Amino acid sequence: MELQLVLVKMVLTGLLLGFITLIIRLFDALILKPRQIRSKLQKQGIQGPPSAFLLGNLMDIKNTRFNGSKFWGDGDQQITHNCYPMVFPNFEKWREQYGIKY
Repeated sequence: MELQLVLVKMVLTGLLLGFITLIIRLFDALILKPRQIRSKLQKQGIQGPPSAFLLGNLMDIKNTRFNGSKFWGDGDQQITHNCYPMVFPNFEKWREQYGIKY
């Protein structure tokens, strides 16, 4: 009986240590690393759009709508192969906001 109790305590201690390790790793990966990276970029003078926890900039990308009239005029525009602003309008918006570094 005493041996079973010791075995149960060992298993529970192992599970608790595993859970604590998981929490520490998640905290490091989701909170500390992004802060360190953003801090290093800001020290180099690279500003960017603010990011949200877990989602990053996905909401900003989702809210940026393609404005067809901006790229497709009345038909008198020159033909160009610069499709970057049409494919990634959010990057073009951020470049206008935060400068050419972005």
